[in-house]
Amino acid sequence: MDSSTDIWSFGCLIFEMLTGVLLFSVLVLFEDDRPTADDEHLLQMNGILEPLPDSWLQENWPRARIYFDPGWERLGPRPDDQGEPYIDDA
Repeated sequence: MDSSTDIWSFGCLIFEMLTGVLLFSVLVLFEDDRPTADDEHLLQMNGILEPLPDSWLQENWPRARIYFDPGWERLGPRPDDQGEPYIDDA
């Protein structure tokens, strides 16, 4: 790590101070959830910033293929993974 990490952290801090909103917010309730939470964090960064480079995804994020197709386009949620129905849908 070098000073660019400090500048990145400072920028995130300034954003949060000015807006009152966390730039990247991930809730981890159990330690077993950490890999999924890390994935969520990277997906948020990929969505807010420019897309992460394909080469970086391949080399540094082993679970990236869960979230991206072979052309590195972001996959949507699985049809069977839509969560609980809304009250009006029940």
